[in-house]
Amino acid sequence: MRPASIKTYEDVVYHIWYKFYNKEGLIKDITKDLFDNFIMFLKQKMNEKDSSIQSNIKKMRTILYYFMKLGYLEKFKIDNIKVDKDSIETYTDEELKILLEKPNLERCTFVQYRNWCIINFLLATGARISSIINIKIEDLDFENDLVTYRHTKNRKKHIVPISKSLREILIEYLQYRQSAEKSDYLFVTAFGDKCGRINLVASINDYNRKRGVMRTGVHKFRHTFAKKWVMSGGNIFKLQKILQHSTMEMVKNYVNIFNSD
Repeated sequence: MRPASIKTYEDVVYHIWYKFYNKEGLIKDITKDLFDNFIMFLKQKMNEKDSSIQSNIKKMRTILYYFMKLGYLEKFKIDNIKVDKDSIETYTDEELKILLEKPNLERCTFVQYRNWCIINFLLATGARISSIINIKIEDLDFENDLVTYRHTKNRKKHIVPISKSLREILIEYLQYRQSAEKSDYLFVTAFGDKCGRINLVASINDYNRKRGVMRTGVHKFRHTFAKKWVMSGGNIFKLQKILQHSTMEMVKNYVNIFNSD
């Protein structure tokens, strides 16, 4: 698994499971009744929302099923709880108008301009932030208007189209950067280093707030891309491929939630 995925499993064990189960407790003593009590603990003691409880159940289920496979404990079935689907939050057209207003290149900092370029990229492609920070200049194919993601959630190389307007933005950005090698990362820090995920997310959130957009969240750009695609009558099978969803379930989720629009 990717390091980020491993960390999510570590977090659910150290920060949630151990609040319920003694660290000295044995794996073999975990039973279905005990796990059902864990679910009640999340609801009553931790006061978590159903969606958070479901997420934690899925993570712990992955861990415990692996232990069952190794023979560490008796097998039992772990079911999901039923959850009312929350609406997927997206940026409004007014917020997008503000965020997409091009900064004055003679007055703005490199980071401000870079963040504007990244937001354009996110809204034009629906990319994940993990893909964004790992794109290299050589992954851009301006001749065919394509970009290749070599760092993906499923570890498979992924090619998606880029629009002509995004191509122009990226070409200008590379001219602004100057003296960049093809093997260099596309989006870098002010010192030319690879962007870190946490710092880049914080930087883009700060970009939003400084423009008066209090709604933040890099992943909301991905949701906004999907919504715009669906509302424009886009083919959902193509959307599935672009977003790299392994099944149609998540895409159907987008369609259902945006149905009222």
